[in-house]
Amino acid sequence: MYYEIWERYDEKATQYIHLDNLCEFVDALEEPLRIAQPNFLRLVVLDIPICEGDRIHCIDILDALTKNFLGGDLATGELGDLKKAPDRNDYHPVSSLLKRQREIYASSVIQKAWSRYLERNRAAGESVAASVAARSRSTRRAAVDPANNGDGRAFEKLLREHLGAPPKDETTHWLAKLSRSRASSTS
Repeated sequence: MYYEIWERYDEKATQYIHLDNLCEFVDALEEPLRIAQPNFLRLVVLDIPICEGDRIHCIDILDALTKNFLGGDLATGELGDLKKAPDRNDYHPVSSLLKRQREIYASSVIQKAWSRYLERNRAAGESVAASVAARSRSTRRAAVDPANNGDGRAFEKLLREHLGAPPKDETTHWLAKLSRSRASSTS
């Protein structure tokens, strides 16, 4: 009965269904494999592999549902053999339902933290965009090429900051070598 229902969702017989159809497909199955909707979180716990293009292979779903019904990480002989079958077309798992849900949760935490950061800065009267623009303008002014600037002090300061502030005489020595190598390469 599993494959008869599978045919409704995989009309072109690609052995894959799109991730968006998974919840509906599992709800359409008959007992004992059926997980009634809302079933997304139950499916996430099953940790079904997701292949390229957000597609899920029929054997992976059947394997996960069978393990769910049997109550553990048991592998039946035939199903274990099918899972290793070489006839899986374009089988390249890139993630799983559990990993994907973790990524979604992490991105929402980051977005909430960023929103709070923006609100705090706005409350303090500081515009984030203005501060970033000011930093980029000061960095552009400081990053003057010594070949175009006579003394190269701004460039030397930037180099010292970037390289962890070595002693001034070493920086000057290094900067002189750099200037000489640039001059010889342009000649």
